[in-house]
Amino acid sequence: ALAVNNDKFGCASVVLGSSGGKGREPTFELRYNTTGDSYALEAASRASPQLPDSVIDRAAELMEGGKGDAADDLRRLLLDLEQRQDRIDLLTREAEAKLQEVEHYKQDMLNRIEVSKTYLSRLEGRMASIFETLQSDESRNAYELVGDSLDELRISKKKVASEQELLSRKGLKR
Repeated sequence: ALAVNNDKFGCASVVLGSSGGKGREPTFELRYNTTGDSYALEAASRASPQLPDSVIDRAAELMEGGKGDAADDLRRLLLDLEQRQDRIDLLTREAEAKLQEVEHYKQDMLNRIEVSKTYLSRLEGRMASIFETLQSDESRNAYELVGDSLDELRISKKKVASEQELLSRKGLKR
């Protein structure tokens, strides 16, 4: 009630899981801005020192007196809401994992492109050196030397272009 009238306060409920045995056990996870059902009688029945059965039975009678179909409907709605929130939490974790994977692939592709650019720069320098050599030495077979270097440069250029195209198709642009 305090949370409704004062913004400095909020409500929360403890998420309960199946214990496999009798009753439900707390998971010690808080779900903020929701209210949950009271499992006070279940907790009291497991308390140590044990409360007399007559006390627990009388408390159950008093609690049932004010409850009706509306309380059962509310309980069902809260359970449905809790299950939906669990599904949302799961999907959020999966989406975050996929985002990290995509970021990893993006960085890998960008690194590959940088390596290819460095390689192409070295080839360009080599071509310039070969050109200077050809200008000064007429005895070498110029066509063969230039042809081999040009083929290697074209293959490298296609490789870089295909990596950039792959990156663009996946929506991973710089």
